[in-house]
Amino acid sequence: MIRRLLHYSSPEARRLLVAELVFIVLTAILQGVSFLLLVPLLRALFRGDAAAAGSWLIATAGVGADYVLTTWFASQVGMRASGALLDSLLTRLGDRLVELPVAWFGADRSGLIAGIATQGAMFVSNMPYAILRQVLTGFITPGTVLVGMYFFDWRLALAMTVMVPVLILGYRWLRGAIGRGDAAHAEAVAEASNRVIEFARVQPALRTAGEGSIADRLVDDALQQQHRAYRGMLVTGGAGIATFAGIVQLSLTLLLVVGAYLAVGGTVDIATLIALLVLGVRFNEPIVAAGDLGGGVAVARTTLDQLD
Repeated sequence: MIRRLLHYSSPEARRLLVAELVFIVLTAILQGVSFLLLVPLLRALFRGDAAAAGSWLIATAGVGADYVLTTWFASQVGMRASGALLDSLLTRLGDRLVELPVAWFGADRSGLIAGIATQGAMFVSNMPYAILRQVLTGFITPGTVLVGMYFFDWRLALAMTVMVPVLILGYRWLRGAIGRGDAAHAEAVAEASNRVIEFARVQPALRTAGEGSIADRLVDDALQQQHRAYRGMLVTGGAGIATFAGIVQLSLTLLLVVGAYLAVGGTVDIATLIALLVLGVRFNEPIVAAGDLGGGVAVARTTLDQLD
């Protein structure tokens, strides 16, 4: 997705997108580090060590301040990148249309072009600011947390690592399912738009023919097909998101089981365990958010496929 966005970007938009990606990575790592600092902070609080807790609190606040600053820069650059990307998409689309042979327009593609130039291009241009940032954060932040957990307790970290391939496969399945549904919906939208445009163009003839013409039925059938495709996309997407959330919950359950086993065996103290379980929850939460937005990536991919 990132490579394809850069491919359709002008030099200015490409520079802004790269800068946005740098800020996204920095923001995600800082967020992961701030989560990791919760472990020694909570451990000191549970043990009643006020001096150590104060020191860790200052460190957490410092990392948090850096996180807020980089997030603000990422937002500002992201908005500029979205505007530049939209300009690039529309410019390249217009330049390409005037180069196409006349035969290409033999088939009615008015609805396809209208969809790409309006809703499609707008959605893709919002990717860096609204979707891509949160999706990348949803995986980079937990990755940072996972690496840091090995310094606190390798057994709990290993339990989280075991679920990583399952989470990746679940996310890819979710994105693919929504992508297929959106591709069918986009095709139905283009067909419906074609019929509506055609209906408007031949109004003089239709008025002469009277009501109940075949044009009325064609428009109605196309709109009904669009509604069915949209309903199917919602059902598929909802089922995919629910399944992915269940997989993420399974990873948290595994962490709780391993943590309880270690606590009963006395190989980890309760203060450390509670802090690590809090960290485990923070590991899973961004992944759930990334899964919810994974459908947005699939929708943007459909528009890029049409542009290709």
